[in-house]
Amino acid sequence: MTTSAHQDLKTQIVKACLDVFPETKSILLWGSAVTSDFLPTVNDVDVIIEIAADFTQEVVLAERLKTLVQATSFCRLDPFIYLTETKEEALEFIAPFGFYKANPFIPYLIQKQHEVLHGQSRLLDKLQPVTLNDALQGILPSVMGSLKRLRMDAGVEPV
Repeated sequence: MTTSAHQDLKTQIVKACLDVFPETKSILLWGSAVTSDFLPTVNDVDVIIEIAADFTQEVVLAERLKTLVQATSFCRLDPFIYLTETKEEALEFIAPFGFYKANPFIPYLIQKQHEVLHGQSRLLDKLQPVTLNDALQGILPSVMGSLKRLRMDAGVEPV
């Protein structure tokens, strides 16, 4: 993707997010969309919209995220909301389908590939350093559980 086209896409993303979420504190682009080999026709655009923690109506926010996704025709937007509070719990987001507790791989990916498009991110300051090994170890139990369920469904592992 050319630098000019990539910058235009980022500008469109910020405008679309701010149109639906005028109370936005920060917009964080992460994942493949910040790399030079990003292709808008192939890749989705991962974005985190940070909003003050005092706005906690998750259902309303999830509905507004759906509106954002439906209104964004220039790319495949995959948006999440992060409420900027100072919890020391696992990373949690609001997604278009409701509440989402991020798997351990998400902080690793955000740390590796991110760009703040608007405002100042509080999420980045909160993320603890995560190594690839930590991310893989954290996600391994859920992967193994899924494989076991598949084996049980296929009848090749006892219940």
